[in-house]
Amino acid sequence: MPKISIITTTYKHEKFVRDTIESVLAQTFTDWELLIGDDNSPDKTYEIVLEYAKKDSRIKVWKNPTNLGIVGNMNLLLSQISPESKYITFLEGDDMYTPENLEEKMKILGNDTTLVGVISHVSKINAQGEMVNVSQAKIQGKVRYSLIDFLKLGNPIQSFGAVIFKKSLLEKYIPFILPSGEKNPMFGPLDYWLWTNIIPNNDIYFSSNPYFLYRVHPNNFVKNVSTMNNQLETIYQSIISKNTDISVHEICHRFIIFNRFISDFFDGKRLRVFISFFTLIHKYPPGLVDKNIMGVFILNFLPKSFQNYILHK
Repeated sequence: MPKISIITTTYKHEKFVRDTIESVLAQTFTDWELLIGDDNSPDKTYEIVLEYAKKDSRIKVWKNPTNLGIVGNMNLLLSQISPESKYITFLEGDDMYTPENLEEKMKILGNDTTLVGVISHVSKINAQGEMVNVSQAKIQGKVRYSLIDFLKLGNPIQSFGAVIFKKSLLEKYIPFILPSGEKNPMFGPLDYWLWTNIIPNNDIYFSSNPYFLYRVHPNNFVKNVSTMNNQLETIYQSIISKNTDISVHEICHRFIIFNRFISDFFDGKRLRVFISFFTLIHKYPPGLVDKNIMGVFILNFLPKSFQNYILHK
């Protein structure tokens, strides 16, 4: 009877998925189930995960007959969670946990029953597994945010794999249904959509320890900035439609304007160069710059008339 369900979506991860699974097997907390969904990879990803499933009954695997996209694949796995499971966490097929990840998060949850989840900071590794950098701990300890305060943070959660939440909290959103108007099963900001629904008005603990290893490699960069920003806009429009607070509307409009501006002028490579330049000239620590900071900076230089044009075009 597993206490934690680990949701792992994979697609063309044959180079990394062994490391991913081994990092779960190395956990000092052992009461878990690992649910792996291979999204019809053309490489040997499925054969590798099946090999592990044959050796350990806690590992369960599926191969989709067609590519479902991140949303469909994740919904399939969420539907297979054990009824006895109490917590849900995530781990992409190219990322890793540190050995103490689950144990330390469960200790925090056990010490404070008002908490609905724990979020750790992130270390970045390269394709070879070498450390690239460790995220700056912008938030630490127990917090409770209103929706407006959470939106002002941009997105302080750097990866799906950094979180663990009570299953009872997530169940009302399972299966994941995209914001109104969004049909793309490759919905990039799925995590941010989920955070805007479940984090506001709940007690969350941010750990300053980087228990999660996010792998940086060419295949996981955002390749189409315009598509990603269009998808983010559906989230902001959905938030606006559900809230009457004018302050919520204003910050969502700020992000919409910023995203449209970025989409018109930057591709993925140019955006990364711009962020690096922005970080350098403002002397921010690496990893600290987010969309809210850049959005405020850029909007201070865009005339109101131009902002209104972008918003209403």
